[in-house]
Amino acid sequence: MSEFESDLDTARSLLDREGLDGFFVGVVDGEELDYVLSHEFEDAETTGMRALSLLAAHVESFSTQAGVPPEQVAEDVVRLLDAQPRED
Repeated sequence: MSEFESDLDTARSLLDREGLDGFFVGVVDGEELDYVLSHEFEDAETTGMRALSLLAAHVESFSTQAGVPPEQVAEDVVRLLDAQPRED
């Protein structure tokens, strides 16, 4: 089993657990990127803090994989967001 296949199995196991109160799944298929986000948090503060915690975990993971500081990954994310067309 490849590392990718092992990670995919881990992701499936995480989503198959009882008692989840939120998740974010991103999928890359060639040039297509798709995602889904859902939660059952009752208040905006909890929702915001959990979303920021998830973002921080993603930034840390990407920085570790790329061998660069988390600040560089965060700056790259901001640049990518600035380059995206925005809906008004």
